[in-house]
Amino acid sequence: MDYIVWGLIVITGMLLQYILILSHIYFKYLWIWVVLISFGWIFSLYNSRKHHEKMPRTYTGKLLHQFGVRLEIGMTIVGFLGTISHAISPLSISPLLSVMIGAAYFITGKAVESKWFTNLSFGWWIGAIVMFYVTSYHQF
Repeated sequence: MDYIVWGLIVITGMLLQYILILSHIYFKYLWIWVVLISFGWIFSLYNSRKHHEKMPRTYTGKLLHQFGVRLEIGMTIVGFLGTISHAISPLSISPLLSVMIGAAYFITGKAVESKWFTNLSFGWWIGAIVMFYVTSYHQF
């Protein structure tokens, strides 16, 4: 469920930002992401606590949970601090995060032995490669 919710959050944020740019409505788009990412973190924390007692506590399950949380922290740091500090170009954020998400799908797919889930990673990586070469707001 976390993958679905976070995917919807990212799609919503990117689509909203793209529409605003096309409409020539400019402001600090960072606030869109602050709201959406905050919602994502609240959902993840709620969902984790809600399902904590229901889920079997296997080593792989614990490892995947910790990996997911650390990935979310890393993506939040790259997305916000990379942009705010100007260390990372705003046009590089989406492809960088896509590389990270691709790694998450690959590792998760291997851990749960799901070939289709593992193969989703290649879509994320191909998308990242394309986005690295699209240097305009049409990158969406």
